[in-house]
Amino acid sequence: MNSNFRNLAIWVVIALLLVALFNLFQNPGQSRRGNEISYSEFLAGIESGNVAEVTIASNLKTMFLNMVPASDLDRNFGTAAPTLLIEGMTLAGA
Repeated sequence: MNSNFRNLAIWVVIALLLVALFNLFQNPGQSRRGNEISYSEFLAGIESGNVAEVTIASNLKTMFLNMVPASDLDRNFGTAAPTLLIEGMTLAGA
């Protein structure tokens, strides 16, 4: 009976660790939010050299489900890849 209780306790600890890891990686960008700016302001900041750091925050599963390929596929090269639009993605810069 003692070894059964010990095995059960180990499995409970493992399950709790897995749940904690799942919750940690579910929304990693939600713990720190920078200054949110529009994309045109972001591009102007890059061109002027004022952007030191960029954080792209989104849920990875949602990002992949919301990818929309553009119509700019160029087959003149060995690798053909269109531009991708990710709807609902948030960009933040410092």
